[in-house]
Amino acid sequence: IIDCMKEFSDEQEEVEAICREMDEVDSIMLSTLTNSYSQLLNADSLVEWPSRTLFEPTSREQPYVGPIAMAGPARRLLTGPAYHLTPGNWVARVIVAVEENLSGNMLSIRVAEGKNIRSRIATELPPKGRLEITIGFEVHAANAPVSFLFGMEEGAIEGLFDLESITLRRSEE
Repeated sequence: IIDCMKEFSDEQEEVEAICREMDEVDSIMLSTLTNSYSQLLNADSLVEWPSRTLFEPTSREQPYVGPIAMAGPARRLLTGPAYHLTPGNWVARVIVAVEENLSGNMLSIRVAEGKNIRSRIATELPPKGRLEITIGFEVHAANAPVSFLFGMEEGAIEGLFDLESITLRRSEE
């Protein structure tokens, strides 16, 4: 990563210092993103956005470390990561885990490109377990950031929500 950044940056020493100061979790996250994006032009490649690249909507200063208590009013749970993708059709595979959701709740997922909502889905969460959700969307402009918005559609009296992963692939459709 440092070698690549040296090619494109005049602030070589500053870049090296930032990379040396990253903790292990940030290094793993950056490595995952680097590996995913380096294969982006391959039609069969997958792009992984680690859950740590998202944020709770109250603070974009701290990355998501989950799980989130679902008790409370209907609200947005997570947003992000505001990364860029090449134009075209994409399919996201989202995996979430739920615990103690005895009264049941609806999860909404919206995919935004800049300020435009490109796709939305709502699904009932199980009382306990893992759920795989597939959502398709189209990217119109490479310069507009893509974000996922996860929200509770109704108030909850209990439960824990955890975003495990977001994996993206280009779609022919």
